[in-house]
Amino acid sequence: MHYGQAPLFPPANQGLPPRPASNKPTALQYVAWGLGLLAVMVVSGGLWLALSSGDAPSGTSPDKTSTELVADGFTFERGPEASDTDCAAHSYDKVVTFFKTTPCVKLDRALYTTTTADGRKVVTALAVVHLGSEAQVTQLKRLTDADSTGNVNDLLREGQRVSGGPASLGRNAAYKSAAKGSVLVIAESGYFDGKNDLESLRKVSEALVGAARV
Repeated sequence: MHYGQAPLFPPANQGLPPRPASNKPTALQYVAWGLGLLAVMVVSGGLWLALSSGDAPSGTSPDKTSTELVADGFTFERGPEASDTDCAAHSYDKVVTFFKTTPCVKLDRALYTTTTADGRKVVTALAVVHLGSEAQVTQLKRLTDADSTGNVNDLLREGQRVSGGPASLGRNAAYKSAAKGSVLVIAESGYFDGKNDLESLRKVSEALVGAARV
């Protein structure tokens, strides 16, 4: 080697840019990616199930992905709702006595509005009562179905309101109940204007009770 002259073969790595790190994924990266893909699939599946069930309220907890429900030709819009565990505190007359000796598991209530084919607006109060057994549901249904025995408070009775709606269901409300295992579903419907047409109102109550999934 002559002084002042660059060597023909420089030492390894001297004067050369560093070798870039390998872009080939490691086995650990493959595992992480696989788990990430699985998580996306699970979340997407859950989202699909939530969206696909948007047409039916789940009685105890009406569907949260949509405020609209279509049942038997009626389009219902969900309004105020409430969930409680003390049914006696949210009932009246003989039904209070029933719940004091037979406490409920859970009480879910909501107000729905719809419009009939002739353009009349209706408010429906829905109550879903969870009890400890089917026998208890039978006893409660027999009590609420009878006249002058009381019922679970509808949300209008407790001060809740729907836009433009009445302060109460009034004397002309149409009642419907259905036992679904250890759950009793109750609906009462009344016109915004308080007028009487029990046959039409009964169809509204029946539609909402039939659509409730518990």
